[in-house]
Amino acid sequence: MAQLEKVVKAMPVVEVAAEAFTEGEKTISMIDVITLCFSVKYTNLAENEAPGYVHSFNFPFLKRQKWYVIVADGATRDIVIACAPLEFKTKDGKDTNIAKLEIKQRFGRAGSYTFHAYFMCDSYIGFDKEVELKF
Repeated sequence: MAQLEKVVKAMPVVEVAAEAFTEGEKTISMIDVITLCFSVKYTNLAENEAPGYVHSFNFPFLKRQKWYVIVADGATRDIVIACAPLEFKTKDGKDTNIAKLEIKQRFGRAGSYTFHAYFMCDSYIGFDKEVELKF
């Protein structure tokens, strides 16, 4: 049972978030540059810890787990807007348990927008997350 608890603690239990905002403004207009911010946080790691290496027979070499965010159109869910890896490092290169990605975009027309952000891990099956983003 103790060994099973160690394995469960090593699993990638994450919280994901997505938000849209304009810097320095309370409302979004059609000429604003909109920042789409995506984040993944490991809930079972301390802030100064980063995810470790993957242990699997499928990876007989040292491999770090990697998370990706795929942003798709909310209406069709099959038109990919962006696809990018998430890095678990701070700006000064230190390890952290939070990965953030910011995408700046000007949409150029007024209206409501809906996107779906899919957070996917390349090393574990079944830990993917999906978040709807409306603004």
